[in-house]
Amino acid sequence: MNPARIAALGLACAALAGCAVAPRGYPLTPAGQIELTAATLDPLGAYKKVLDRARPVVFTPQARAALTPSGALRAAINTGNPLLASRGKDGRLHGVSVDLAHELARQLMVSVTLVPYPSAARAFEGLQRGEWDVAFFAVDPARADDVAFTPPYLAFEGAVAVPARSTLQRVEDLDLPGVRVVVGKGGTYDLHLTRTLRRATLVRAATSPVVADDMLKGGHDAAAAARSQLEADVKRLPGLRILDGTLLRSEQAMAVPRARQDARDVLALFLDTLKESGFLDEALRRHAVSGARVEPAPQRATR
Repeated sequence: MNPARIAALGLACAALAGCAVAPRGYPLTPAGQIELTAATLDPLGAYKKVLDRARPVVFTPQARAALTPSGALRAAINTGNPLLASRGKDGRLHGVSVDLAHELARQLMVSVTLVPYPSAARAFEGLQRGEWDVAFFAVDPARADDVAFTPPYLAFEGAVAVPARSTLQRVEDLDLPGVRVVVGKGGTYDLHLTRTLRRATLVRAATSPVVADDMLKGGHDAAAAARSQLEADVKRLPGLRILDGTLLRSEQAMAVPRARQDARDVLALFLDTLKESGFLDEALRRHAVSGARVEPAPQRATR
């Protein structure tokens, strides 16, 4: 049995038994305990086969200190990107980024605290207050001064929706005088269009999931968001269609505070193992995420 499977079985048994003792041969957390809060991430359930294939990641003491300065992992969860995270009817957070946070904590053998935010902009406000250790954002140069990004692990296609009666036909038609485009405040589409639009006007909604609703209610001309989100909006809202063409390719990455950027490399290795094992593909399937592509892991030299 490989080390990854031994670790998974040991942790699962500890969780089921209510045990706070590390499996034999594995280090204790600084507090001398293991707390598995990832009840939805059962190593013997949905992810068992892919975890069996995963290569173990070695976290140095320096990396552990950078990722868990308090002894636990605090993960920012942006529910403003419903393709990666949302809150269920029971109030619990779920989604791809939630499962990634739980799996990182499991491999670090520490407890995890999920810190939810309604938008990426609010998550960055939380960064200034020191509320989280890792986060999940779209890569954008406007954010690079505050955080260090891993290479992307997923990519989404961005699109633009308009009222069915609109004369606009293609994404390239968007930048016209008088055109009002609704975006989620501080989100990747806001940042991108702030840089690229010269004549159209941006209207900022509170969060990305409501841009189509705000466009129709406010009598605006267009709404920008992930294509799969807008496709769902077209089914949900009458009188809506999507323009031809692609607005941008939104690359999703993990991020750490810029002051702790030394942890970025080990996070990149962590993501590579999840790409290679099929964990990310399973997460997309499990959470019924459409329109996303797992970014390939880098080719490694062989001897």
